[in-house]
Amino acid sequence: MKKSIFKASFEESQGLVTQGKFVLTAGMTRNNNPVHMGIFNRLFTLVIVGYFFFGIMAYGLLFAMPEQIGRVGEVRLISVNAVELIHQIGTFLIPSSAFFYALTFIFITLFCLPKKNLKIQSYFYFSFYFPFLTCAVIALFYFLSAFTFDRFGFSGFLLQLVLGLGFIIAILYQGYRDARRRLYNEPRWLGGLVKLMGYTVLAVSAVLLVLSGTVFKGLASDLNEMWYSYPLGLLLLPALIIVGYAWRLLIDLFIYQAYYIWKYPEEYKAYLKISDKEWYSKRELRRREKAAKKNSRSS
Repeated sequence: MKKSIFKASFEESQGLVTQGKFVLTAGMTRNNNPVHMGIFNRLFTLVIVGYFFFGIMAYGLLFAMPEQIGRVGEVRLISVNAVELIHQIGTFLIPSSAFFYALTFIFITLFCLPKKNLKIQSYFYFSFYFPFLTCAVIALFYFLSAFTFDRFGFSGFLLQLVLGLGFIIAILYQGYRDARRRLYNEPRWLGGLVKLMGYTVLAVSAVLLVLSGTVFKGLASDLNEMWYSYPLGLLLLPALIIVGYAWRLLIDLFIYQAYYIWKYPEEYKAYLKISDKEWYSKRELRRREKAAKKNSRSS
């Protein structure tokens, strides 16, 4: 029976936790880490950057743009059919968009609340970055779908979409198998996936370009009069592949690696040579210092 990916010992987990300090700080400097953030920086990040800037921008891209595009003023560049496609995709994705939009607000709040130590903080990076990235992906998907649909028709759009979703599943599964390989020395799964995707992107691009006047005939639009409508129409498939690798990276860093740092906090604190000053918040560090002094006096 295979051992669970979350049942490894500390020694086994060291093969997986290769970016421990990045997981604990998400690449931030000590002064910018929410564990050590002052109240002014915390409120600025939460209210101005999080609630105000992200809230307005994300609402416009996720909800207002798909609903209002083409209904206020004249449609330019893309065709009327492409605009209708954006409307349909936007309507279909309203539940998903609302879910990830709300999650981003919830998790950015948790992200900026004071934490006792880096162990606790590490788990809030993924919970913030994942819905934030997903909102950006949905907004980008509207535009790339319209470009692909206009240039290569519905069949060209569907071909790239199905292949892209299939590759995302393969990328995430390969990430899971790779994590098991680093933990338990299991054999590598589909090591040539990158080459396979590269050849597929090239082959699909060639087929779409060659048959763009027949099988994958585009629609009449101002954009299709421009030479760059072809590369824009070919972006959907590689963009979905990039999204798959971005999700895989987040899962590897802030689920798999962060889990073992959470499971073995003191061991990784010593293994990564993190000082108490870096590990604990200022308030928690003062509390521990007072407790240590009190214990030394009583003894």
